[in-house]
Order: sequence, then C-alpha cells, then structure tokens
Amino acid sequence: MKIKCFKSEIVILAATHNIGVLTPEWLKEKGQIKEKPKQSIFLQNISLFESESFLIIANPDRLQLIAKKQTPETLKTLTKVATEYIKSSPYISYTALGLNFIWALSAEDNENLPKISNSIGNIKDFSSIFPIGKVNYGSIIYVKNDPYLLRLVVEPANPKSYTFNFNYHHILKGLDADRIKAYTERFLDLYKDSERIITAISKGENK
Repeated sequence: MKIKCFKSEIVILAATHNIGVLTPEWLKEKGQIKEKPKQSIFLQNISLFESESFLIIANPDRLQLIAKKQTPETLKTLTKVATEYIKSSPYISYTALGLNFIWALSAEDNENLPKISNSIGNIKDFSSIFPIGKVNYGSIIYVKNDPYLLRLVVEPANPKSYTFNFNYHHILKGLDADRIKAYTERFLDLYKDSERIITAISKGENK
C-alpha cells in the first residue's frame, strides 16, 4: 500500500478578518515566507499570495493557508504565518479553526484495497436498493477529542485508491488569542496524527 498526503491547510473563520495585514512584505517579515510570489492580489475584500510552496487566500470571513509541499519545514512555516496573524490581530472575533489534511491510500498492482462495509439495521448490502449501477462504499467517522472534533471522510477515488479527508475542527467563540494560537501550533502534531491513522488503516492494524 502507498500513502501520500497531497494537501495540508489551516482555515481560520472570523466575523471580520484583518485582510490588510497580509501583504507580501508582512508574510516575508513575520511569516518567514522567503519565497518570491508567483502571484499576489491585494484588494479591499480579498488578498491572495501564491509562491512555490504556499497558497494564502483571505476574504472578510475566511483565511485559508495551504501548503503546496508536504514537508515539515513547510508546515512549520504555515503554522508561523497563522500564529503571527493571530498575534497581530488579537481583537478579531474568531469563530472556528480547521486543521485539515487530505491523504490518498493506493493499492499496488498485486494488492487489494481494504474493504469498506456499511450497514443500516439489517441492511448489509445496498445493491438491492440501488439495482442500477455499481455500489461503492465510503465512510464518515466522527471522533470527539477536546478541544477538537475530528471528521474523517473516506471516499473511493478509483478502483485502486481511497481519499481520506481529515478535518480537525475547533470552535473558537469566546476564546482569547493565546488559546487560539496554542490550538494552531498543533498543526504539525495533527498532521502526524492523521499519518498515524492512515498508516494503521493501510496495515490493517487496530491501533
């Protein structure tokens, strides 16, 4: 089995973001992004910064920080951008934080993917309910582990691959900036947690 992470992101929701902070100069000085921008848009209601390793998009209620390269250094830099932004704008009414990772689990030519089975009551095979077309199964798993709720969505991408979408969702209403920064600083830890989970699944391990 092969596993690969192809997207990591930090999403911060707020009543009104301070978009004016996120200039290329600020990202270089405070966020420690040394790469030159491939494109940069800086308007009243939206800002966009893209370099070789990062994509940052901000609008009034959503800040999305995306790592285009899945390396520890890139994830640490993305965490730095997020925490410095929160530090610079502690007065903002933050509402939610998502630390998100998308992985692929692929079978080699001589392997079969782990089987996903679903049942509702006595129904264990949905082919009779959906007689037209081929039935493929996915799964949604919720895990409450304060301070976050993990929502893991598993979907068949093709006959030899599953997509695992990890969303570590944090409610931020009423929390101060220091607490929010502490949650955000666990970005790399939760990346490793998602890697642990998908590795255990790929090996068929119940741990």
